Amino acid sequence: MTRSVFDSLCIPVVETSAHKAFLALKKAMKQARWVELRLDYLRSTKEMSQLLSRMNSFKPGRHSLIFTLRRREAGGRFKGTMRSQLHWLKRAALLGQWLDLEIETLRREGTPVVRDLKRAGARVIVSYHNFKRTPVNLSEVAKHLLAAEGNLIKIATQANSMSDAVRLLGLQHDLAQKGHRSVILGMGACGSSTRILGPSRGAEFTYASLSRGRESAPGQWTALELKNTFRINSINSQTGIYGLLGCPLSHSLSPALYNSAFAHLRMNAVYLPFETRDLMDFPAWTKRLKVKGLSVTLPHKAEVMQFVSKEDPAARRVGVVNTLRQRRGRWLGYNTDVRGVEKPLRELGLDLKKKEVLLLGAGGVAQTVAAVLHQAGAKVLIYNRTRPAARRLARRFGHGVVQRTQLRNRHFALIINATSVGMWPAANKVPINLDRMRADVVFDLVYNPADTRLLQEARRRKMRTLSGMKMFISQAEAQFRILTGKRLPTAVWSRVKGTDPP
Repeated sequence: MTRSVFDSLCIPVVETSAHKAFLALKKAMKQARWVELRLDYLRSTKEMSQLLSRMNSFKPGRHSLIFTLRRREAGGRFKGTMRSQLHWLKRAALLGQWLDLEIETLRREGTPVVRDLKRAGARVIVSYHNFKRTPVNLSEVAKHLLAAEGNLIKIATQANSMSDAVRLLGLQHDLAQKGHRSVILGMGACGSSTRILGPSRGAEFTYASLSRGRESAPGQWTALELKNTFRINSINSQTGIYGLLGCPLSHSLSPALYNSAFAHLRMNAVYLPFETRDLMDFPAWTKRLKVKGLSVTLPHKAEVMQFVSKEDPAARRVGVVNTLRQRRGRWLGYNTDVRGVEKPLRELGLDLKKKEVLLLGAGGVAQTVAAVLHQAGAKVLIYNRTRPAARRLARRFGHGVVQRTQLRNRHFALIINATSVGMWPAANKVPINLDRMRADVVFDLVYNPADTRLLQEARRRKMRTLSGMKMFISQAEAQFRILTGKRLPTAVWSRVKGTDPP
């Protein structure tokens, strides 16, 4: 049975004063049944006392409140002694709600402390946190927590790989199958998928911040993101899993686009960010998660080809992929970036044959652009901060390499930025200074923001511009059809920031 967003979310309140914490509590209760009051974030024991006193007369109704006073030793902010911590927890226990007791306190005080808190009226979450790694012996950690005889166990560890994330989800599923109430999740970018998939694997709830900047742990989504972007209440054991493979991914609009399309088409599917720098474990975690398809972005477009059994002609010609589809246990590779580059240039009516073009970058995206420009018969010069990479790419397609000092007073038919410079959040940067050169057209493949500083600088110099959003839209339309067999609904573009319907 699918649970509602309301039931499966826990919003932590991370305010420094009792007054602000109480106001945030009431806001959080409108979005989630579970609310965690982080007492260790309050700036003094006086504020703590004021909040607990105010809670004496507060009636949470069907909401469940969790009181947490985490000491610094366990990754919290409370500077007091363990004795002081237990004093405040016992006072909170009298409110008859939930308490979070970390394993560090349990190890020193023993299981009787759990029984004491329960006798005082609380239900106890026995928790383990590891902010550095996900230990190999996860099941042993779970057994130790269960032995304390609390009401629920929580394990939150730093996920340093997608394998870590999958192991955490596997433990969550196993504990739920055995009837143990639990919350198992991965912190950090690699663990973000566990926060989305956890409830569908049996987690009692998943943590979500009230707003950006109010997170209580790394990798936390906002409640609205989990509700509106990922439709967490619709995810179940039969939900098809798709995603974006790359690093970093915070700039990407693909999760918003794909999940909006799935909702529009009423598909039981979810599109997740799989942020990882290492592909060594790629076959294992994608198999365990039963991933159906992937978009691929920097820096994996070339490296991931080692796992591809068959590629389309565009990918074979370019040597990189940006789309992977699972079929009968094999990965098929495609390159829709070629279409993404060709279509906007064709619509602009730009004839590049024997025209001089400046290509900025030498990575996977630049490789696709270099192939397209070679096919168009352009005379291409590649500029890249790392000259050996520029030379390798130039040799592959018969292009030239240029240094920054050689760009002065040059006139290009086209300048294409195929680097990530200027991408959010570093949107104030430019990959190259346009002061002493001219171009008929400047095409920036960065699409977030849609109007980059490079494009603004080009317009100031009376040059025509093409936004990377043009490429994003063109390649996404082709990619969606490959991965799902369906046409990408035009209506979804209005739901993605910075875009207009094509």
